[in-house]
Formats: sequence, structure tokens, C-alpha cells
Amino acid sequence: MEEKEFFLFPNGGNLLFYLFQAGGVWGKKIIFFFPDFPEIHLRIVDNRRENPSKKDR
Repeated sequence: MEEKEFFLFPNGGNLLFYLFQAGGVWGKKIIFFFPDFPEIHLRIVDNRRENPSKKDR
């Protein structure tokens, strides 16, 4: 019954949320092509800032 939770997101957000959870890195790449969800884009950028790679240190 958890699949119904995906349909709570408007404007196809359910599909993007599913791709983000199941697709992992590929899901993140797919989300970048949808400018209608800037909040998701900002979350990914913030996560990268909070977890800098060894090159950034």
C-alpha cells in the first residue's frame, strides 16, 4: 500500500519521488531535467555542500 503515497505529490511529483528513491544516482540525474521541482534540486545541492568530498577539503 506504500505505492499510493507516491500519488500524493502533485504535477507528477510522485514519479520523480519514486525515481529519486529507487534510482539513486540515476534518479538524481533525472530530477535535474525537471525545473518544476526546485526544492528537490536545492536539497541535492545542500547535501553536497554538507558532505564535501576529499578534494574540497
